[in-house]
Amino acid sequence: MFHCLIEIEDKNAKEILKAIEIENEHYVKARIEKNRLICEIESDNINSFIRTVDDLLQAISLSMRIIKE
Repeated sequence: MFHCLIEIEDKNAKEILKAIEIENEHYVKARIEKNRLICEIESDNINSFIRTVDDLLQAISLSMRIIKE
C-alpha cells in the first residue's frame, strides 16, 4: 500500500478544496483544518498512486494561481 499526506497552509484553503474536490473525490480524502488543506492518497498500485499525486499537485497549483490573481 502506498500512502501520501499533503498539507498546505494557505488562507484560501477552503477555496482550493472546492476547486479540486470534484475531480479528486474518488481518489483523494481531503479536509480543512484551520487554514490548512490536508489531502490523503492511498493506493495499492504504484502507477495509479503516482498519477493521482501528480494530478492533485497540478490541480492545487492551478487553483492557487487562479485564486491569487
